[in-house]
Amino acid sequence: MLRTWISRIRGAVFGRRMEQEFASEMETHLALLENELVRRGMARDRARREARRQFGGVAQARELRNVLERASRTACLWRDGLWTLKRAVLNTDTILVLFRYSRRG
Repeated sequence: MLRTWISRIRGAVFGRRMEQEFASEMETHLALLENELVRRGMARDRARREARRQFGGVAQARELRNVLERASRTACLWRDGLWTLKRAVLNTDTILVLFRYSRRG
């Protein structure tokens, strides 16, 4: 759980930098694939196009990463909310306080 919170804080604080790192990593993979194709005898322009084709859609990869990140955050929020509710219900002091306030109304 601590690792999840650290990851969330890191994402909130360094989100833009993490996105730049992701983009840089994808460009590095594309360059490596392009260089491999050139080494095998393909022309540089054709190798660049072929590398992008083999690698897949860069925009789709970014969008998929964003969707998975949002889904992960949503799942974590639900899990944390349920955990908090469970703790509140199991905590007898909380139950007594809620009972007292409900009788005042």
